[in-house]
Amino acid sequence: MRAALLFACYFLARLPALGLLPIFLDETLHVRWALLIAQGEKPWDATWKWGRALTIWLGALVTPWAEDLLWANRLLSVLFGAVTLWATLEIGRRLVGERAALAAGVLYVFCPFTLFYDRMALTEAGLSAFTALTLLFSVRVAESGRLHFAVLAGLALALAVLVKALGLLALPIPALTVLLLGPVRARLWPLALVYAVGVPPTAWALHRFAATENAQHMADLFTGGGGAFAARLFANLAEGASWLWTWWTPPLVLLGLAGAAIAVWQGDRKALLLALLAAYPLVAFSALLSWRMPRYLLPASVPLMVLAAGTLDAALAPFAARLAGGKYARARAFLTVAASVLLLLPALRVDRAFWTDPARAAIPEPDRFQYVVGWPSGYGVQETERLVREELTRHPDGVTVVVHANRYQNLRVTPLALGLAFAREPRVRLEDWDFADPAALLAFERWATAGPTLLVVPRADPSAPAPPPSAWAHLATLVARTTKPDGRACDDVYRLCTPPGCSAPGSPANP
Repeated sequence: MRAALLFACYFLARLPALGLLPIFLDETLHVRWALLIAQGEKPWDATWKWGRALTIWLGALVTPWAEDLLWANRLLSVLFGAVTLWATLEIGRRLVGERAALAAGVLYVFCPFTLFYDRMALTEAGLSAFTALTLLFSVRVAESGRLHFAVLAGLALALAVLVKALGLLALPIPALTVLLLGPVRARLWPLALVYAVGVPPTAWALHRFAATENAQHMADLFTGGGGAFAARLFANLAEGASWLWTWWTPPLVLLGLAGAAIAVWQGDRKALLLALLAAYPLVAFSALLSWRMPRYLLPASVPLMVLAAGTLDAALAPFAARLAGGKYARARAFLTVAASVLLLLPALRVDRAFWTDPARAAIPEPDRFQYVVGWPSGYGVQETERLVREELTRHPDGVTVVVHANRYQNLRVTPLALGLAFAREPRVRLEDWDFADPAALLAFERWATAGPTLLVVPRADPSAPAPPPSAWAHLATLVARTTKPDGRACDDVYRLCTPPGCSAPGSPANP
């Protein structure tokens, strides 16, 4: 009953306003890949050159039945998050007890880090789910030594890598779990089976990835940057810790740190395992990667929450004993869950923004840049899409939308987002054109003659400057300038005039 109520809370937290945050660059890539695979325009393994596969494959399976492609792909992440929640409860029951497991589930449901990424069409929710399953089945191997748990742990490990190549992070989890929880000698054969199942498909997938032209670019991330290693590591750790301080919120971080200290002091191997796995992604990525994102650290959330919940439950035991008398167990469970809710008050303020106005949420600066104010965000582009729909309403026979592109721009959120928004609307024709090209003016005149045409000039990326509009001012009128939430420019939208041009007598702009 308690678990059912917790899962109901989970879906009530995840599903409202699921499409409120505008699609951002990486999501456009994921959803577009799923669409192209579903339409047979890309092979199933095409996205593995970017080290991503499983969640995109699942997106391709649901795409033919999805009316809203972004919502459908985000829903897949919600379902992966539900799997992670189940794994959190099961890990908690085995390592910190039933009461603390329920508290860990409450923390998972409302933690801003998990709430946000369980609602994004990215690989992170799937990676977090299979990493948590790897830990869960590894714990079961250490407990019982049963071979079917070893097989499940190996499969979860392989699937974590198949979701994203960075799932290689899960590789040490089974060995570390058995080493700490033991008995080691009695579990060597089951542990060997874990890796016998998990390593061959993982090695094959990574070998295929290494053979792609993108592999060198990805390998360049494993440089750690310049300077002395110790100084670099310290700076990276400090930066990553600041991200977690914001995403996990201070009460949860402090409780986790207290739990880690107690684990070391008391020699509690279960709590020590959780502490190590909570810190492991931060240390690993800080030591190895020169380019990191806060979302890489998401798999650390489950062990941190279980550790924090166990610490909280143990700290409340004396108070429950005084309060409850003969009903000690029920009072302790109530206090643990109630204290978890109080700990979440700072988190709920952030969560409320996710449900009502994501642009106002207090999130780490790299994520705020990506999802809200920077050029990869979908804010502003959403307004551009609305303008295209309004133009289509005025001209139901069809509209051409020409987006400026130049040689500096490889990944551009505006054309990608518009392409997805109108992927199933044949009346909207999307074109890319370098507006600085000497042939652009002639092309504009041809499009204007052919029918209603909008010109879109993305201005959010300072590394990809657009030409001044004076070159085509006599051919088009400015319809709107869309912006990011902080007022930064996003897109300039123009409407081409009927030839011979806007400035010519008797040639007004198209209505």
